[in-house]
Amino acid sequence: MTSQIVNNKLRNRKASMIPQGQTPRMEPWNAEKFKNRRIAIVMRQVSEKGEGASRTIVAIARDENANSVTPLVQKYVAPNTELWTDSGNGYSKLNPRHYTREAVTHSKEYCRDDGVNNNQAESYFSRLRRAEYGIYHGMRKNYFAFYANEFAWRADTNKKTLAEKFDDVMGKIFKCGPSKAWCGYVQGHRLGFEYLG
Repeated sequence: MTSQIVNNKLRNRKASMIPQGQTPRMEPWNAEKFKNRRIAIVMRQVSEKGEGASRTIVAIARDENANSVTPLVQKYVAPNTELWTDSGNGYSKLNPRHYTREAVTHSKEYCRDDGVNNNQAESYFSRLRRAEYGIYHGMRKNYFAFYANEFAWRADTNKKTLAEKFDDVMGKIFKCGPSKAWCGYVQGHRLGFEYLG
């Protein structure tokens, strides 16, 4: 019992220190922050060669429940795809006739014995979090989709040369029209909406 308490303190997880059978109480200041919370849901296509992810799609949602996750998966993932997720409830309503879902339970293991994991998603999130803490110091909700997609692009082009990355960015810039988000930014015109989904 003592080692569990010490372990919880070292890991700084308040929720794991709450006695069994009791409901955690949310602090008022935290409840206010919770209203502005946004979730980056990442979908990464794993290459057949075992070289990691070959394509990354990111969507922003207000929470990670089945009502948010199911439409995103239906929108971005082809039917009859095998999905590897964590054991979160957000993936529980996916139709088993359309998707084969394998889940890893992180409270027990990082990777199942048969190789099922969600390490590609976790690696994406770790880089996004480090950028928030170390470089950007905050990602406001109106611009969070831009930050998240920047890191999706970085993940997808990490094996390209600098010249290939430059050509890729320039090709994307010249294919799209003026940005609704960035036109007039320097003059104080900030984005008045946020990208969700």
